[in-house]
Amino acid sequence: MVDIAFQNDVNGLGGISLDTTGRVLFLGNVGLLSPLSSIEIVNANYTNPLDLVAVQFNSSASQVTNANKIILPESTGSSNLNGRVIFNGSTNISNAFTTTRSYYDIFFNSNVTFSTNTNFLNGGKVKFSGTTNFTGSATFNNSGTLEASGIIVSAGSLIVQRPLAITNKNLPIIPLLPLYQATP
Repeated sequence: MVDIAFQNDVNGLGGISLDTTGRVLFLGNVGLLSPLSSIEIVNANYTNPLDLVAVQFNSSASQVTNANKIILPESTGSSNLNGRVIFNGSTNISNAFTTTRSYYDIFFNSNVTFSTNTNFLNGGKVKFSGTTNFTGSATFNNSGTLEASGIIVSAGSLIVQRPLAITNKNLPIIPLLPLYQATP
């Protein structure tokens, strides 16, 4: 398996599409000076069964990821994402965060802002550890659990169709509009 690793910051107004049999690792800032128009992960797979990381954005919480679009693939004959997608630094996604029904976990280990409506469809868990801001609505249709150990703020509807685990009851979920818990 072959990894794609960016050791330093990645900046630019263009988009990138990444396809590998191994992991995709952004070890520096992503879009710090200028947000990338899109980041598409075509293929990525975990290589370490202890951490299951297939895609990693930032190596520390002090770094940032800024992108207009982040696209995670549907499993087909030509694309696959197998493992965890981890955002370690502050993350800002201004236009679209596209997930598919393929099995992978998504972890946001720091603050994140989605400046658009967001629908989580991935087959694994979604986890938020910092302050999470949805300026539009957010729908959780993922087949795994939704874990929140930070603050979630939503300016639109927050629709949770999966089990919700809040690990720190001192940190509230603050919907600016009604919170909906759909029945299975």
